[in-house]
Amino acid sequence: MKVHFRIFGFFKIFILFLMCILSIMLQGCHPDAKGLIATPYHDIASRFNYEYMAEERILEMERKMRDGIKDDYNYILQIYPVFDSIAAQGNKGVCEDIITKSSRPVQWHRSSKWADNCFILIGKSRFYMWDLKNAIETFKYVNSNCQVKYKRHWALISLIHAYMAKNEIDNAESVADFIRKEKIDDRMKKDYFLTMAHFYAFKNEPERSLVYLRRAVFLIKGDKNYKARIHFTIAQLAQKFSYNPEAYYNYKKCIQLIPSYEMDFHSRLFMAQTADFSNEKILKKTYKQFKKMLSEDKNVELKGKIYYEIGKLELKRERLDSAISNFTKASKAPKVTEIQKAYSFFELATIYYEKKRDYILAYKYYDSTASNFPKLHPEYKKMIKRKEVLAEFVKEWTIYKTQDSLLLMSKLDTVELNIKLDKMVLDEKERIKKEFVIARKLEKEKNQQGQATTGFGAGGNQSITLPSTSASQFFSNSNNLSSGKWYFYNNEAIENGKNEFTRTWGSRVLEDNWRMTDKEQTSSVVNNNESKASAKQKEEETKAKEENLENLSYKKKLEKALSAVKRENFMKDMPNSPEKVAEAEDILAKALFNIAKIYKLKLDEPIYAIEKFEELINRAPHHERTLEALYLLYLSYKQEKNIERSDYYKKILLDQFPESLYAKIIINPDYVKETNTQNKLVSKIYQNAYQLMEIGQIKESDSLLTYALAAYPKSDIEDKIWILKIKSIGKSEAYKEYVEKLEWFIQTFPKSLLIPQAESMLKTHNHIIDAVLADKSKKKHIRYHNDP
Repeated sequence: MKVHFRIFGFFKIFILFLMCILSIMLQGCHPDAKGLIATPYHDIASRFNYEYMAEERILEMERKMRDGIKDDYNYILQIYPVFDSIAAQGNKGVCEDIITKSSRPVQWHRSSKWADNCFILIGKSRFYMWDLKNAIETFKYVNSNCQVKYKRHWALISLIHAYMAKNEIDNAESVADFIRKEKIDDRMKKDYFLTMAHFYAFKNEPERSLVYLRRAVFLIKGDKNYKARIHFTIAQLAQKFSYNPEAYYNYKKCIQLIPSYEMDFHSRLFMAQTADFSNEKILKKTYKQFKKMLSEDKNVELKGKIYYEIGKLELKRERLDSAISNFTKASKAPKVTEIQKAYSFFELATIYYEKKRDYILAYKYYDSTASNFPKLHPEYKKMIKRKEVLAEFVKEWTIYKTQDSLLLMSKLDTVELNIKLDKMVLDEKERIKKEFVIARKLEKEKNQQGQATTGFGAGGNQSITLPSTSASQFFSNSNNLSSGKWYFYNNEAIENGKNEFTRTWGSRVLEDNWRMTDKEQTSSVVNNNESKASAKQKEEETKAKEENLENLSYKKKLEKALSAVKRENFMKDMPNSPEKVAEAEDILAKALFNIAKIYKLKLDEPIYAIEKFEELINRAPHHERTLEALYLLYLSYKQEKNIERSDYYKKILLDQFPESLYAKIIINPDYVKETNTQNKLVSKIYQNAYQLMEIGQIKESDSLLTYALAAYPKSDIEDKIWILKIKSIGKSEAYKEYVEKLEWFIQTFPKSLLIPQAESMLKTHNHIIDAVLADKSKKKHIRYHNDP
C-alpha cells in the first residue's frame, strides 16, 4: 500500500511540474510577455523567422538600385540613386512581401528587441513604394517610442531621405540638425555621413557634400564597388574645387579597388587633369598617357571622351586653337554618343562666345548642343538663354550683311558686277561641293555601322561573319551569355556544335592529322572553300557595282545642285531703282540698330555696340532710330569711362534735340519716373472729365480738361485730352470753334493714333452743315460762336 501511494504521489508531482512548465510557456507566447523564457523566445522567433529575411530583401533591393545607376561621368556621380514614383513601380511586389514579413513580429512578438527594426523596415518599404506620407509617420513613430539610440538614428536618417523625396528641404534639414546635436551611434555613422553628403549634393552645396564624403569613405567595409564609387566622387568634387593632390589620391584609391572598366578608364583619364602642369616633365607624361589611351583598341568607343578631356586640358592652359581642335575631334570620333557630342559642342560654343567673340559660330554650336544637352545640367538654362539671344543676333546680322552686299552690288558698274557675280557663283558651288562630301561621308559611316553586326573586343571594331544559323543562334542566345554558362556545360550548345561539325567535315575519327585521312573528304573541303571564295568574289563584285551606282547617283545629284547656281539667283533681290535702294537702306538701318542694341543690352559688348551705333549714324543720320542710337552711344561711352566722347553725344542731344525724351532724361535722370507719376494723375482727371461729359455736365468736364492741360502740359495723353475738350466744344454748339480746333489738332498731332477719329469728326460735321445749308428754310438755325 505504501509503495502504491508513493508512486501515485510522484506521478502527481510530475503532472504538476509539467503543468507549471506549460503555463510558463503559454505565458511566454503572449506578444507582450517578458521573462527568462518569453524574452529569448520572442527575440529568436522575430529575428530568424521574419526580421532577418526582410532586412536581407531590403538590402538586396537597395544593391540592385545602386548597381542600376546609369552614370554620366561628365557629372559628379550620385551617392544614392535618384528615386521617384516611376522608379517605385518596380519595387511594389518586393516591398509588399517585406511589409508582410515585418508586420508579424510587430503583431506577435511586440516585446522582442527586433520589433523596432521591423517598424523601420516597414517604413523603408513604404518609402520604396512611394507611400511617403505613411513612411514618414512610421519613422516618426520609431523615433518617439524606441529607447535604443542607434535605432532612433536609423529611423531619423531614413526620415531625411523621405523628406528629400517630398522636396521638403527645411524639414530634412531640421532632422539633420537634430541628429547632429546628439552623439551619433557608431553603427549609424556611415549611413549618416553618406546621407548628409547626398543631402548637400541635392541642395547644390558640393563643398559641404565633400566634407561628409571624406568622413564616410573610411567607414565603408566589404562593398568594394561602392567604396570605389565614393572615392571617385570625392576625387571629382576635389577636382572641382582645384584640390588636385586630394583628387589624384582618390582617383588612385579608386583604381586600386578594381572598379568597372568604365570607372577605371575615367579615373585614369581624370587623374591626368589633376597633375601639376607647371612641371614640364609631368605635363609630357600626361600627354603621353592620353596618346596611349587613344592608341588602345579597347578605347575605340571612348575616343570622343579622351579628345574631350584633352580639349579641357588645353582650355585650362589657354591654348584655344588646340582646345577647339580636340573638341571638334571629340564630336566626330567614331561611335561617340549623342550626349558626349553635346558636351563637346557646348565647350566649342562657350569658347566662341566668351573667348573668340564669334557669335555666329557660337550660335551654330549652341544650336547643335540644345537637342541632346541634359536638362538637369547646371548650365542648361544659361545655354538656352544664350542660344535665344544669339538666334536673334544671327537673324539681324544676316539681314544686315545681305542688304549691305546688295547695296554694294547696286553701286558697281557692269564689269565689276559681273566679276563679283562670277566669284559669288564659284563660292556657292564650292560650298555645295563641301556639303555633299560631308553628307556622303556621313552616309557611308552610317551604312558601315549598320553592316557591322558582330564584334569582339572593347571597341567591337573587329567584325566577323558568323558561319551558320546554329552558331549565330548560340552567340546571340541571351540564356547562354547573360547567365555566364560555359559552352561545355550547355548540352544544347554541344549538340548544335556536333551537328555543325558533321555538316562541314563529315564523320571523322579523332586522330592526328584528321583532316588528311580521306582524300575525297579533303577534296570536298577544298571544293567547299573554292565555292566560298567564288561566292565572296561575287559578293565583292556586286558590292562594287552597287558602289558605282551610288557614286553615279551622287554625281548626278551634285551636278543638278551645281547647275542650279546661276547669276540670276544673286541678282533677283538687288535694288535696281531709287525706291528699292531707299527700302534696302531702311531695312539695313533697322538691322544695324538691332545688332548694336543686342551688343549693348544682351551681350554686354559696349565696344562692338559703339561701332555699330556710329555706323548707323554715319549711314542713316536721319533715320527714326538715330535719336535713340545717339543716347545709347552717350551711355556706352560713359560705361567705358570715355568722358570726352560721352559729352560729345550728350551735347548733340541737348543742342539739336532739346525737346526729345532722351535730352530730358539726361537733364533729369528721374524724368521717366516723374512722368509716370504725372501720367497717372492726368489719366485720373481725364476719366473724371469723361464721366461728367457722359452724364451731361459739359461745363464741369471742360473745366477739368482745361486744368489738366494747364497743370500737366506735354503729358502722354495730351492728344486724348484735346479730343475730349473738342467734343465738349461741339456739345456746347460752338461750331466755328469746333471746326477750327479739329483742324488745329490734325496739324499739331500728326502722329497721334486719334487722327482718324478727328478727321471723321470733321467730315461728319461738314456733311451736317452742307445738309442744313441746302435747306434754306433751316438756315436761321445755324449759329456760330463768334456771330453777333
